[in-house]
Amino acid sequence: YAILRDPAGWLSVNPVRGTVNTSASLDRESPYVHDNKYTAIFIATDNGSPSATGTGTLIINLGDYNDNAPYVFPSVARVCEDAHDMNVAIVGGRDRDIHPNAGPFKIELGKQPGLENTWKVTRVNSTHSQIMLLHSLKKANYQLPLLITDSGVPPLSNNTEVKVQVCDCKKNKMFCSSAHSHSASLLVLLTTLLLTTLFL
Repeated sequence: YAILRDPAGWLSVNPVRGTVNTSASLDRESPYVHDNKYTAIFIATDNGSPSATGTGTLIINLGDYNDNAPYVFPSVARVCEDAHDMNVAIVGGRDRDIHPNAGPFKIELGKQPGLENTWKVTRVNSTHSQIMLLHSLKKANYQLPLLITDSGVPPLSNNTEVKVQVCDCKKNKMFCSSAHSHSASLLVLLTTLLLTTLFL
């Protein structure tokens, strides 16, 4: 017995008895798995003269367990500095796992103190939530920490960020800040102040 096709290299076969064993962990999310099925082909050769051969196909059905944390999309949102509508964006959750280890998703503000004074996250449906501003912000880029949790058992959570660009809007055009975030600019300012203090 021998392996004729094992695209992921997950299997081994005893050349005499023909028993098949796994030689690596099987992953349902692998590109070699289609419709939750992994297919391998084996060949058997007898001792006749001339020898005869035959092939057999092994199809392994792979179940899912909650091994992938969900993530939020999109990762960037834009809003006008003087917008009367405080709705920033609707964000959704995605997960490489399947039901019941994916949605519904719980999307909420990160655990950093003070976020609730500026931001609000409201559930729209089982997979999406609305990000809202509680008051206007000056033109800049802001990193909004979010926590997303799936419905697996046990559930998996992921701390992620959405970059919110508060832009100057004129004549239906948005003029946004450079790619640097508000938090990064604050770090540069603090570093400059520290160096100034050291050399005084």
